Amino acid sequence: MLSQQLHRIASFVCAGEVTTHDFGDGRGEVPAHRHENGNGWVAETASVADTAYIGSNAQVFENAQVGANCWIYGSAKLHGNSVTYGGAEVSGQADIAGNAKVFGNAWAYGTVSISGNAKVDYVVNKGSIT
Repeated sequence: MLSQQLHRIASFVCAGEVTTHDFGDGRGEVPAHRHENGNGWVAETASVADTAYIGSNAQVFENAQVGANCWIYGSAKLHGNSVTYGGAEVSGQADIAGNAKVFGNAWAYGTVSISGNAKVDYVVNKGSIT
């Protein structure tokens, strides 16, 4: 029985269904996959809508959530319990963390850092918002 289970796990790994990625947060490699719309990294603990775009250098990890029609690209990072929804865009080197919410017509780009309990529904491109 155990050997059958190990064989199944090995088969998944070989088939590329189980992958890991180091998100650079000090936790090392965690289970993750490339999002089919944009090829960006998404941790298995995060939630990303099928209609969201996660660009190839973007990362969504921890318990972050990305809603329908949102665009995450550039070197943007969404993590913690952060949430984007309503078609919001996050790009450049933007870092969205904590319990922050970026939504609606928001476009967070450049070197902006949004964290804590911040709620952003406007365009912002630099500085820190908490």
